[in-house]
Amino acid sequence: MKKPICLRFASLILFLFSTLVLSALDEVDSLERLLKQEAPDSVRIDRLMTLSKIFMYSGGEASLKNADAAMRLAHSSGDRSREMQAYATRGKTFLL
Repeated sequence: MKKPICLRFASLILFLFSTLVLSALDEVDSLERLLKQEAPDSVRIDRLMTLSKIFMYSGGEASLKNADAAMRLAHSSGDRSREMQAYATRGKTFLL
């Protein structure tokens, strides 16, 4: 018995969406694991910013937490460029 085309399409969309979600979760786990390791400040700031951007649309609180941590670290290390990027990410999170 043939499945209707809309059922096949819905199954395909569900499969692709679940693959994307699992991929994002793997990326988050990897970045959180890397943050626990010793690294230069610039690398840690970039990882925090990436996490903040991942959580921006789904978990505003987690996005703000990571952006704030990136701002503090960038400020204490004197990295003005990354500090401003963290402020911008924080602002975008508030807008969403």
